[in-house]
Amino acid sequence: MRWASSICPCKTVFEQKKQAKPYGFACFYPIGGIPMQDLKIGDFADLYQVSKDTVRYYVKMGLLRPQVVGTQMHFGEKDKLDMGTILRLKNMQLSITEIRSLLYLKRMSNFIEPATLNRCIELLENKAKELRQQRENLDASLELLQQEIRQLEERKKVAHTAASGVPLEAIALLRCPHCGKSFTIEGGEISRSFLMKGQLRCDCGCQMEIRNGILLTGNLYTGNHDTPDLERKLYHETGLQFSICAPRCPEFMLQELNKRDLHGKVIFEGNINGYFFIYNFLDNLPQDCLYIIADKYPEVLADYKSLMETLAPDLKVLYIADAGEHLPLARESLDLVVALFGELEYSFYHKQCQLQNLKEQLKPGAELIGAYQSLPWGSQSRKNLMRKYPEGSSRMCSMKALEEEYRQNGYSLKTKLLGTVLETTKHHMYTEHVDGEPLEMYGYVGKKL
Repeated sequence: MRWASSICPCKTVFEQKKQAKPYGFACFYPIGGIPMQDLKIGDFADLYQVSKDTVRYYVKMGLLRPQVVGTQMHFGEKDKLDMGTILRLKNMQLSITEIRSLLYLKRMSNFIEPATLNRCIELLENKAKELRQQRENLDASLELLQQEIRQLEERKKVAHTAASGVPLEAIALLRCPHCGKSFTIEGGEISRSFLMKGQLRCDCGCQMEIRNGILLTGNLYTGNHDTPDLERKLYHETGLQFSICAPRCPEFMLQELNKRDLHGKVIFEGNINGYFFIYNFLDNLPQDCLYIIADKYPEVLADYKSLMETLAPDLKVLYIADAGEHLPLARESLDLVVALFGELEYSFYHKQCQLQNLKEQLKPGAELIGAYQSLPWGSQSRKNLMRKYPEGSSRMCSMKALEEEYRQNGYSLKTKLLGTVLETTKHHMYTEHVDGEPLEMYGYVGKKL
């Protein structure tokens, strides 16, 4: 009866280097203290700490050749020797095909023939050459990674330019959401062409504040169904299908915007705690527009404001922190509304579409250009969403329902299906998506009927 050496097949290749003796690839890894008796597949797998499926795969590929009695495989001395060889060669990074070639040469010879040994040496030298090339490639890749990391670290150090505030020309567009009158500004502080702070007061008693260049209406979100996404995790976690389909949406929007003369226009975007089109595609948009950005979270606005000041310090942007449904803007003041899934985001926390609350601020020829995600009306995913966002609209996440809402508010929607996602990574709203149910992505253009 033969007994095992002390080398364990489960040790790493580095540990084995310290302990292994120069047996050559034909050595085996028997286990210390265990007699060499025939074993069934489960015991054989346990002995080498691999799964039974792995053992079956090795048998199927011809690496192991156990004795078969009826339906049972019995693993004897030669199989243990072969398993030891397999594990050793795997630690050398040889493929299954390469291992099979070496085992075949061993089995079909006495393993002393010069031609046989030369062929084995050739196979191993080729593998060594391949591994050396891989090491060189890995070293080069590591250096490229370090360069990229250093560049990204430098981008974090980009100096922040002077802060911006409420553009002076935007003050003329501010109106009391209750009575529609202009505000009186008290305690104003101006830097460059921006109002940095001040108190806004209306004769009807309405009061608002400009603080650090952001207009705070006082309407705060007090619900518990959303939080500020200050780390932009919504962007970081995507599945394969979503990452393919989603970029088609801003591409559609940019194509539509490029058909229009936007210079000098007043452009609005809300609900940027979700997706933020203007920020992500600022390089593609005119710098002489007045942009109005609204969200329910002041901290989200403050973060993006700081980033946009770095990218475009002189850009005219009015930031409005408001969780209500009546923004402090004059009638017929907006030329364009953009929304990268913004209408969907709005529907999670309001009973109606955003257009219903913005239509009085739209100029007669204003358009709405955006993208929307839609689920089948009776789908389990949409039912799940309504449970997740009980503050929202019963018509959320339905393109047909949004088209009908727009029609009821005097606007038509021209839509285009851009893609369909059947499987999503489970985060944010997508925790409610049932894989297999189609999540459709649409581009749309809205115009007054």
